[in-house]
Amino acid sequence: MAGIFVVSFTNTKNQMYSLSNIKLNIMRNLKMILVAALLLAFQCLSAQNKERTTQSKTVLVTLTDGIEVQGEVINDDDKEILLFTENVGRVSIPKYKIRSIESLATDRKGKIIPKEHDPTFATRYFLTTNGMSIPKGEVQAMFALAGFDINYGVTDKISVGLMTSYFAIPIIGNVKYSEQLKENVHISAGVLLGTGSWASFNSRGALPYGAITFGDKKSNINFSAGYGAASIQPLFDSSKNTFNAGMFSVGGILAVTEMVSLVFDSFMFMPKKSQDRRLAGFVTPGFRIASKKSDSAFQFGFMGVVSNGEIIQIPAPSLRYFKKF
Repeated sequence: MAGIFVVSFTNTKNQMYSLSNIKLNIMRNLKMILVAALLLAFQCLSAQNKERTTQSKTVLVTLTDGIEVQGEVINDDDKEILLFTENVGRVSIPKYKIRSIESLATDRKGKIIPKEHDPTFATRYFLTTNGMSIPKGEVQAMFALAGFDINYGVTDKISVGLMTSYFAIPIIGNVKYSEQLKENVHISAGVLLGTGSWASFNSRGALPYGAITFGDKKSNINFSAGYGAASIQPLFDSSKNTFNAGMFSVGGILAVTEMVSLVFDSFMFMPKKSQDRRLAGFVTPGFRIASKKSDSAFQFGFMGVVSNGEIIQIPAPSLRYFKKF
């Protein structure tokens, strides 16, 4: 009997020990499952927050008709973009009506951080151009009292343009190629081709040129040079006058405030064949006031004509109005 009791007690003790091990294993497995579940839930929440943050970015949508819509992105696919705006709530815009989409920087509270003013008409002074380029697809126009000048960015490096008076006399076309050598060094090469138009179709001219610009869009100085040749036949006159001259210019712009800049331009030439080979041309100092949206600017200055070693001031102001389309 004693032996049976000892064996029975031993078996019972082993069974109790086995049950304890099973319970411990179950508890350990439950802890591992709980930790895994918590990690999975945390990853899911992180992914949702990341997706929500990505979708709620603030953008400025510019339509093809020039209207701008600002709001938070709810959804964006190949056909349309869905925004949440402060004024009208949800707005769905088809992609074919959109010209551009610009991301806007925001702070931690979601307020838009004002972006730094980006001068649009950095390639022009009063008359001459520089080594910088017009962005692809952008149209920039300059209107003066005597005529206008329109340029179009074919690519980010190539632009074409047309310059004429309001009577279409003369008509001058231009092609320019620009390249950025360094952060603040730009070069360009181009050619101007002109005709006397309906007033004198037999009058024509050409001016190939090159330019180098030091600085950025806000403040820079430019040096350019070229060689011009023209054949001019006055209306109702069979005689022709030829003109050949080396030409150069110095221009620049200096930002005074975010919207106001000082502008200087000049254009000098010296005839190749002339009894009096004195330097001639013009100089024009002035200032430019840009709009807040950078899509227009007004420029004012006074022109001085260089002749016989003297600068003769023209009493009329030199006015320019720039517009981006």
